[in-house]
Amino acid sequence: MRFKAMKKNYVLLGCMLLTSILSYGQSNIEIKEYETKPLYDFSIDLFDKLQKKQPKKNFICSPFGVASLYRILGDGAEGTTRKEIDKTIGIDKKQMSYLVNYLKCNNEEFNLDIANQIILNEKYNLKEDYKKEVESSYQAMMERMDFSDNNSVTRINNWCKNKTKGMIPTILDTTNPAALLYALNCIYMKGKWLSPFKEEKTKIEKFKLLSGTKIPMDIMRMEKIGLLYGETNVFKSLSLDYMNADTKRFSLLLLLPNNGKKLDDITKYLKNHSLKEIDDIANDIIKVPNTEHHVHVKLPKFETSTETNILETLKSMGITHLGFPEANFSNMTDEKVGINDSKQKAKIIVNEKGTEAAAITEASGIMGYGAGPKTEPEIIHHYFYATKPFIYLLVNEDTNTILLMGQFTGED
Repeated sequence: MRFKAMKKNYVLLGCMLLTSILSYGQSNIEIKEYETKPLYDFSIDLFDKLQKKQPKKNFICSPFGVASLYRILGDGAEGTTRKEIDKTIGIDKKQMSYLVNYLKCNNEEFNLDIANQIILNEKYNLKEDYKKEVESSYQAMMERMDFSDNNSVTRINNWCKNKTKGMIPTILDTTNPAALLYALNCIYMKGKWLSPFKEEKTKIEKFKLLSGTKIPMDIMRMEKIGLLYGETNVFKSLSLDYMNADTKRFSLLLLLPNNGKKLDDITKYLKNHSLKEIDDIANDIIKVPNTEHHVHVKLPKFETSTETNILETLKSMGITHLGFPEANFSNMTDEKVGINDSKQKAKIIVNEKGTEAAAITEASGIMGYGAGPKTEPEIIHHYFYATKPFIYLLVNEDTNTILLMGQFTGED
């Protein structure tokens, strides 16, 4: 990473890094769907922008990861920069703090750990109010380092490697001695299916690419009564729940386009409909009196990794005052700073047992129904065969939060 020479009294706002590796998962405060709708809208808008850049490729992103990082940065901003971040992210410090605490979960079946750390250049200081705010609201740990010492890179990378159980072994190649700080938000997730696939049923089958070409792929299979299956005029939906000892509801929501529909048609639908609406459609099918619903599932085993430029995407979403000299982070520091680079690396592994996922977001800157008579139920069969491109969302249904979202096309 190259850095421009800086004038006197100008300092680099170091790489703001967010590492997210996703698994699944109360707090005394109940958060309503309408309160997280702005964050949902941000998540779908971010996905839409990224999808347009790579419509035919596998890709994955962590909307919650981006929102978490820029909420922390936004709390250090003032003026137009603060207004743009607030408007685009859509939720405030109190709501994000609640979500970060609520989403954490740690048991044998499901583990979602969220950790924040601020590594500050030992040559500089942050404003005390901002430090206290970040420590209390986001449970961020503060540490000082000499960024001219190569050991600082090792220490930062080791922290991320440990927090992400080795899924994200490195983030930085070097630290810039002029950096103000490195802000890290790490999320680690690993979850087991509530209804796992049987490995002996996985078979090699043809997967149809967007081009029409068919390629061999390991396809997992399952037939299950009671899976949350839904249908709209755009797609079929299937929600695969994760095991969880707590009362929180985490699932992988799969959206398979109907014949004649495209992946971006699903994205357009999501812009106008909430996760709860999709959930309600599926529940309406299950609640039809005197019916028993058998869902036949085919789903590829897959692993997807993506690196994405986040800064340009955020600019296109309305956060334009991030770089020097227009940026205003005066609530964080007296130094003149701005963000000049931001990217995200994300990864997901889906197999018969469950899901493991990770994402790293980096931002660096320079100064720059009722009971009735019992009769034999009508057995209804539904077929969710994901042997063609589909969209997937890792969601917490309680809070309408999209932790991770991607598309699988079979093409890297």
